[in-house]
Amino acid sequence: MRSASMRLAAALLLAGATASCAYYNTFYLARKYYFKATEGQPYEVDRDNSTQRTNYLKSGDYSKKLLGVYPRSKWVDDAWLLWAGTLIGTDDPLKAVAMLEEFRTRFPKSDLRPDATFFLGLAYRAARKHEKAMENLDEFLAEAPRNVLTPYAYYERSKALMSLQRYQEAAASAGQIMERWPNHVLYDRALRQRAEARFQQHAWQGAREDFHSIGARALTDEDRLRYLLREVDCLEASRDYDQARMLLRDARAHEEPPPPVPQAPRPVGSTSTPPPQYYTAATPAQERYGRLTLRMGGVEVLDGHVKEAVDYFESVLHDYPRSQLAAEAQFRIGFAYETGADDFARARTEYGKVHEVAGTSQFSQQAQQRLDNLERIERFRTAVGSDSSERKAEAKFLVAEHYLFNLERPERAVDEYRAIAESSAAPAVKARALNAEAWVLSRKLSRQGAADSLFWAVVRKYPATEAQLAARDYLEAEGQSVPERLIVAPKEPMRQLLDTLVDLTRPPADTPKLGSPAPVEPGAVKFGPGVNVPPGGAMPIIPPSWRPSALGDSSRRAIVLRDSLMREARRDTSMAGRVRLDSLRRAFFHPDTTGRGAQMAELERQIPRPQGVVIAPDSTPPPRFSSDSTAVRTRSRLTRPKLGPPAPPGMAGPIVEVDAGGASGAGLMGPAFVDSARARSAAVDSARAHAARPSAQDSALAGRLAERAAADSARMHVAPGLYPGANPARTPPPPPRVEPKPLGSFSSVWIKTTKAQRDSIHHAKAQEDSLRRAAKAAAKALKHAKSSPDSTRGGGK
Repeated sequence: MRSASMRLAAALLLAGATASCAYYNTFYLARKYYFKATEGQPYEVDRDNSTQRTNYLKSGDYSKKLLGVYPRSKWVDDAWLLWAGTLIGTDDPLKAVAMLEEFRTRFPKSDLRPDATFFLGLAYRAARKHEKAMENLDEFLAEAPRNVLTPYAYYERSKALMSLQRYQEAAASAGQIMERWPNHVLYDRALRQRAEARFQQHAWQGAREDFHSIGARALTDEDRLRYLLREVDCLEASRDYDQARMLLRDARAHEEPPPPVPQAPRPVGSTSTPPPQYYTAATPAQERYGRLTLRMGGVEVLDGHVKEAVDYFESVLHDYPRSQLAAEAQFRIGFAYETGADDFARARTEYGKVHEVAGTSQFSQQAQQRLDNLERIERFRTAVGSDSSERKAEAKFLVAEHYLFNLERPERAVDEYRAIAESSAAPAVKARALNAEAWVLSRKLSRQGAADSLFWAVVRKYPATEAQLAARDYLEAEGQSVPERLIVAPKEPMRQLLDTLVDLTRPPADTPKLGSPAPVEPGAVKFGPGVNVPPGGAMPIIPPSWRPSALGDSSRRAIVLRDSLMREARRDTSMAGRVRLDSLRRAFFHPDTTGRGAQMAELERQIPRPQGVVIAPDSTPPPRFSSDSTAVRTRSRLTRPKLGPPAPPGMAGPIVEVDAGGASGAGLMGPAFVDSARARSAAVDSARAHAARPSAQDSALAGRLAERAAADSARMHVAPGLYPGANPARTPPPPPRVEPKPLGSFSSVWIKTTKAQRDSIHHAKAQEDSLRRAAKAAAKALKHAKSSPDSTRGGGK
């Protein structure tokens, strides 16, 4: 009894030690690195430009270690949830979604199921699947309304609603945090979130109050200025310009003005004003003074006081010469003339000065874009020629679109479109202007009734125009029915006016003219396509892509096959041999219309493909290329073929046996498969098997070369009389084709083939073996038949 009690105590002690190791050796460190990355928060809130990836990876490694080493620990569900959190922190939310969706299945009794639902919603929001994020966050809030993660759920829910453009609900969700948890760490973030949501839903007064509260809670002068300017944005949007002036004037009174600009000493007797020296603001307070001055000028532009606005901007130019503030001031001067005074000519002049003030900057780039747009409008406005009236009408349309899209003044765009309709005498132009006016009224100003009346006017009064068809489409898109009897198709489509004054980019001088034939490469036949002719006609150095170490396996075999065919064809000096040699040259080197030249050029460009070679697994023996069954052996001498027994039915020609250096067997495209139709078909199947490689382009080219080689062999050996000039009675049979060993060593690679291709090779080998056995049996039977009569006669005697 005592021993049993001792064993039970030892087991409990061992279980406690195991649990302690699982906690302190793994889960403790996983939590440590995770909270180090999140700075003690459940997750990294607003993780823009996060630099905690290393800590997340360490936490994930320890979490996976606990799951693998201690699968029965009570911390397994914690480690699973922590691992999912590290995936969210390392910008891999989809993996986190996959893990968290099976949390309830793996741990049905865990008390962390609500936390898993929250992190699932967080992962969906990080993956930009906001609808799914909303579903999971709402489920979490309904399941655990008093959880420690509840304020975080309201905050993430507000951000998802902002992405869905449901601004009123987003403001209400952020307001829950401010009402229920006024001392929470998320209070300032929730206040900013609600302010932005109210601004987007055009609740200007509420947004201004929130921005004012944020500025009052700010800890730095820069933050206070930022949210002060956001208050000004709310006042400008609500068109309360007087209140905006007072706010900006009061704020600028509390900032330090810039120091006077130092002047160069004036020479004695000179009356001209010396240019100011280079100057930048000495302190951030002086920079803030200039920024507030710029905003004061912006308020004047919106209120229509262009002269007062230009005075503010010019004062910044004087106080901060050759600085970024000066560049912004110069840009705003041009913008004031463009939008406030509608003086496009003066605006172009002012935009051109921005680059001179401070060099290349964001303001100089924006000024150049607006300058190009204004110059295009001016070219159409001052056009002359037969189509000058059409171009001037197009210039008016460009001005109206400029007000609508660039300056965001739809009311002014409506006035421009109405002026075009009233001043033009062309029906097509009037109908187009009415359509544009109706579009702005319906899409920008929410005046659908007035827009529909204009669309109906175009449909009834302007038949046979493109605008009538467009007006009908607009009306039918809104559910209205337009009678077909009112629609008259235009006689000819409206032609697009081109800006003929814009200089087009000239093509290079060596560009061939349209319709001219493709240039012929002078060295394509001798040196190959894509290779320049070297000086003196010497053979160029082998390019790196054609060197043996850089070639793919299928490409090496194709090159070896080509060289072997050419070498063997040169040995036959008869007429048939010369014909075959010319055929091979034309097939391999001539860039003809069949695409073979393009194939060779593609081979030269895309040969290095390491993914085309598959390393043999340990369980598969590497091929023995030294044997006759998988490689072609080079013979030191050529032997004449020995004719064997007659071919079986269905096979053309006799079976030929060739001595391959003392070794016999079915070699891949080797001598034993050359001089019979059976051997040629097996060679084609084997070449196709070798061509089935992961590299599609190399494999296709190698397969086609092998098939062409087999076909040429069939023509050469089966029916030599088909070639002109060949005499089968006098021409001796050509020697068997010999191929050298492939370049480089192939002992460490395996050619990837399919099962059907391997079965084809094995079937060819088995067929050859069966034929050999049949030949031996026939020879043996013949020998026995010859000996039997003699023995019978001898016995009779």
